[in-house]
Amino acid sequence: MNNAGSYLNRTTGFTLLELMLVLLIVSIFSLFAVPIYTDMVKEKRWDEGKAKLLEVLLKQDAFKLTDAPTFSYTMDLTDLGYDSSNLGSRNDGRGDHAYYITLSLCSNGLPIGQCVKVIATPDNDQDPEFSVQSNDLEIKEN
Repeated sequence: MNNAGSYLNRTTGFTLLELMLVLLIVSIFSLFAVPIYTDMVKEKRWDEGKAKLLEVLLKQDAFKLTDAPTFSYTMDLTDLGYDSSNLGSRNDGRGDHAYYITLSLCSNGLPIGQCVKVIATPDNDQDPEFSVQSNDLEIKEN
């Protein structure tokens, strides 16, 4: 009977030491998990930007082949079937685009009929800007 009485008087719950140990283990896991997660998110945004960049470049090549009078590239994304909501824009308020796409003349001085540069600019300051030229096809960080 004495054993049963002492068992009922004992309080239940976790000791401070047990709680501190669990907190330490969770902290160590999060120490490794957070950087891995942020790297995965950056890589996903980078891949999304590269895919959109190459998609626009392919549409540019198709446009050049069908633009009968001049056979040149365009500097207007609407000629390729895009509007501003398709490609995102800086601070568009929606937050669903990691990069926004712009077009410019090639850095090697070729005219728009022979070369176009497609630029992917990040919506934040942490990710790099990158571009591809129609006559190069190598994605480069700017």
